[in-house]
Amino acid sequence: MKKFAAVLLGIIVFAVASGCRAGGQDILPEGGPEESLIPATLPPPSAAAPDDRIRVAMRPEVNLNPIFPKHYATSSLLELIYQPLFDVTSDGRIQPVLARSWRWSADGLECSIRLEENRHFHNGQAVTAQDARASMEQFLKLMNGRSVVDDPVESLDPFPMPDLFSGIEKWRYQSYQNIISVAVNEAGELVIGLREPDPLLPRLLLFPIVPESQAQSQSMTPPAGTGDWQVESHSASHLVLTGGSGRIRRIEASVYPTAVEAAYAFELGEIDLLLMDSAETALFADRSRIRKQLFDDAGYLSLFFSGSKGNSRDNRDALLYVFGSDPELSTLSVPFPYAGYPVSRGDFRLRGAAVPPLEVPKIPENFGLPEGAVEFDEKGEPVSPDLPPFKLLVPVRTIQAGLIRRLSIAFLRINRKLIVEEVHAEDWPATLSQRKFDAVMLADTVPFFPDPADYLDGLRALGLLDGMEAMESGSEELLRQARLASLDLSGEEGNSLSPDSYAEAVNRVFKALPVTGLAATATMVWYSRNIEGSLPGTSRAPYLGVEDLFVWR
Repeated sequence: MKKFAAVLLGIIVFAVASGCRAGGQDILPEGGPEESLIPATLPPPSAAAPDDRIRVAMRPEVNLNPIFPKHYATSSLLELIYQPLFDVTSDGRIQPVLARSWRWSADGLECSIRLEENRHFHNGQAVTAQDARASMEQFLKLMNGRSVVDDPVESLDPFPMPDLFSGIEKWRYQSYQNIISVAVNEAGELVIGLREPDPLLPRLLLFPIVPESQAQSQSMTPPAGTGDWQVESHSASHLVLTGGSGRIRRIEASVYPTAVEAAYAFELGEIDLLLMDSAETALFADRSRIRKQLFDDAGYLSLFFSGSKGNSRDNRDALLYVFGSDPELSTLSVPFPYAGYPVSRGDFRLRGAAVPPLEVPKIPENFGLPEGAVEFDEKGEPVSPDLPPFKLLVPVRTIQAGLIRRLSIAFLRINRKLIVEEVHAEDWPATLSQRKFDAVMLADTVPFFPDPADYLDGLRALGLLDGMEAMESGSEELLRQARLASLDLSGEEGNSLSPDSYAEAVNRVFKALPVTGLAATATMVWYSRNIEGSLPGTSRAPYLGVEDLFVWR
């Protein structure tokens, strides 16, 4: 208990420290190895032998229906049990899972999806289009707060929206609202009706499929699934899965209310593998010598510069000049990796090509560099002299204090005093529309795969491109064609797309935009010392390949 109290006290100290910043900022604290909350893991047993079980953590849930929202640690486990109509590969392609094929009506307003034959739930029941219809109706009811069919049951509230700050997520929710009907035709196909044509529809159909009779269930009894893993036992405090075809045949998940308590259990050797979402990763990534792995495709941090107080691209270029000329800012986005563009290294459209970085050879006029080094106070904060203010909007409780501190230093180097204003989710759209800021930090989540065309649609969904001069239409059109290539099952469209042309189009579009990338946000897994091997998955499927790990006892 003393150790646990010490851990909690450490978190409280960090939280208080961040909450006492000027302006009442409530920004996530930053830590370093010297501030480790969790010491190194216990040594492995002296006489170790391979075990076929692995112990992990999940969060408390009010039900175990995978269609309903869950904490990342829980939903990642459920993805082993349940399968969607479509999924996204690690290189960004759409692949059918329970779906077999799809076809469009001549007007593009109706999509008919044929399901795979001879697929069964774990209870032996055959998977049908009626199951897909019921699952989709329940999912849309949650997403839109309404039903697309006549239903006497009152519509449920929409998902809780921690992603309200994300332009990409806002655009995705708008896409779901384009769906007006879900039905099953005489051929046993799932038929989806749209208001407007949307060739990207399969990317929206990534939700899990459960039996029709269990689609609306909100109990702690999990519905039957179709995946490689099955539920052996469950309660409010644990979930046990069995299956797989490798060394690990059993996953034992224990419930911990918070990441702090899960990390404490990890320290005591009660957990073999600890998965954290992106917010928890920002807090814990640099606080331990524990072996860790980042899945850096969870989201994207960037700055959008307003033109309300001068040339927005000059503001962007001045900051880029400092980023490129000051080696102290090379770790700007720690613990997340720097990302100049919303493009993954594994993007199948690049095929080894690299997107040229945005380079600024000289600082724009009116941004004179200060003489001498930046000074710091006794707390290590940069001293802000009497300089022109630069107002930055940030989403409340989503950004690390360390990132803001490093940005403050960067702005001081271009003779600007950074003024940070945190904005709550409910105020985000109205605050952005007023344009009373110099820049805004965008914290995008990536529901599909990092894609530059999605990022552009997210900017438009937030209204940030309203009134701006048109970008180079040819380059933007190429990015949209490249996005459509992700739905080509034959691979012909992706193969015909020149990797260099795609990379250059990304560069040209983002050079024209008043934006600069900061980081690819990540989720994280901690490995105990008794685990050999690493997971090959992504943030969407972090437990992929868990059966191939070695666990020594």
